Amino acid sequence: MENCWTMNGTRRAAYLLLLASLLLLSAGSAPTHQSTGVVPGAIRGPGAQTAQVSSEVVYHPGVIDRIRVVEYPSTSSALAAVALGEADLFGERVPEDYYSAVESLSGLKTMWAPDNVLHLLAINAMSYPLDNSHLRRAVAFAIDKQGAVPSPLRGHVDVVDFALPLMSEFSIEATEGGLFYDPDPSSAVDELELAGMLDVDGDGMVEAPNGEPVHLTLWAPSDRTGFVEAAQRISTDLLAVGINNTVVPLPHDTIQYEVARHNKTYDLALYEQEVSPHGLDWTATTFSWSRRNEPGQNIANINDPTLNHLAYKYMTTIEYDGRVAWGIKAMRAVRDLCPVVPLFAERWLSVYNDVRLEGWVDDPFGGAISVWQPVSVRPRPGAPSEMVVAVTPSFFDEFFTSLNPLFKRTCLMIGK
Repeated sequence: MENCWTMNGTRRAAYLLLLASLLLLSAGSAPTHQSTGVVPGAIRGPGAQTAQVSSEVVYHPGVIDRIRVVEYPSTSSALAAVALGEADLFGERVPEDYYSAVESLSGLKTMWAPDNVLHLLAINAMSYPLDNSHLRRAVAFAIDKQGAVPSPLRGHVDVVDFALPLMSEFSIEATEGGLFYDPDPSSAVDELELAGMLDVDGDGMVEAPNGEPVHLTLWAPSDRTGFVEAAQRISTDLLAVGINNTVVPLPHDTIQYEVARHNKTYDLALYEQEVSPHGLDWTATTFSWSRRNEPGQNIANINDPTLNHLAYKYMTTIEYDGRVAWGIKAMRAVRDLCPVVPLFAERWLSVYNDVRLEGWVDDPFGGAISVWQPVSVRPRPGAPSEMVVAVTPSFFDEFFTSLNPLFKRTCLMIGK
């Protein structure tokens, strides 16, 4: 027999799904809302247009009677349960290591959603001659961003120009992205000339404006599959336009720690940055010189008057629309002045099975564990009126702990 109980709280995305179900199902019915077609509180995709609909019901009663959350000993067994139809949904994000396994399980339906993790080429603007924005733009023009995607992540990321998650309502990627998506060697060479960097000695590599040879280092995570190879492809792109460089493999955590704490010796680095999709604070202010001593801020060690001014205007503007306008201007300036070069944004994977439940919402941001799923699905004819959610033991670790060594949990139930 399964033991079921009421839960308190957790930060997991699946808990939001369950909480929404609890509120909507226990009430017996949910309010309807007349709108222009945009779900209140939902984050709209980049470039999304408000639907021109006079009225549309966005809240409605839930149909299923209950939700059962069942613990499985491992991710593999939980995914297998969903594939076999024992469970309807895997209540957690699928770990990257299991992407290939998901493809081999024919019973699984998949939903991909943009993540808030951006992969950047970090640039140390304190390292001469990288203080010159034209050199940094030359680097950006030279890189093939698709080629910079490590092999395990291919097909699961989106190349980007702007340092903001695609899930953000302020993203302009869909309408203004593309300047640096594909390699443009001609523009890279033009930028090098504007930087005063020419091949003086005829060896195929440019010299710095002071006449000294240029030889950049490119840090790459040695313990992440495919990242050193991706760095080698970036290195080849830079060599092709005359920017001499060498790839330096280092542990991922070392790179993250050193860059976040303003290491002054690196030139270029493959770096992961988590950016909140709620607002423009990080993108608009992080490259202000005033933030140079904050860990994780101003990783470029840059002191640029334009970026400083835009950050100041964003931080001191009180009126909402004006603040957003300054934030958008700052985001464009980050793209154009290249204190970093955004490469690609990750997507995350969720899986479900529609054998027993139909009406799943193709949610591009919440995925299969979106808060809208429990009030959208309905049982197929003859199927039980319940949603079974498969989870791993770690799902419950954030709910509560027990001092009783004999305590065992196997299931959580919400609903009638």
